[in-house]
Amino acid sequence: TLFAIHIIKIAYYLIKHENFHFPPISSFATVVFTFLIFIFILSWQNSYFSEKNLPVKTYALAHLLDFSINHHCINLDTEKVSVVFIGSSQDKVLIDDSDIYINSIESFLKGNSSSFFMKDDYNFKIKQCVYN
Repeated sequence: TLFAIHIIKIAYYLIKHENFHFPPISSFATVVFTFLIFIFILSWQNSYFSEKNLPVKTYALAHLLDFSINHHCINLDTEKVSVVFIGSSQDKVLIDDSDIYINSIESFLKGNSSSFFMKDDYNFKIKQCVYN
């Protein structure tokens, strides 16, 4: 609604500019900057979050946030795999042997499957977790 008020203020100035001592510079600046931000976000959506890149980014983010190498399963210690626990008893784990490395937010936003060193085939396994 604030954007609409600035548009109305600019239109009123263009029609009857004799009622203003100075042009509504803040309104012009608001409209221009809003338009530039809109174009910037639209370009990000088309390039960084396209239909092709979105599943890759979703998988990479889920892998980094949900899967962990730090687990107490003694039967998986030698493999050094990333796991996520399944169920409340935490006796089963979903194993993902992909190794994803993202070093910055910029590399995550601009990255695709090749920059995350991801494979085309996902090899998930479910194994029993044996505790000490």
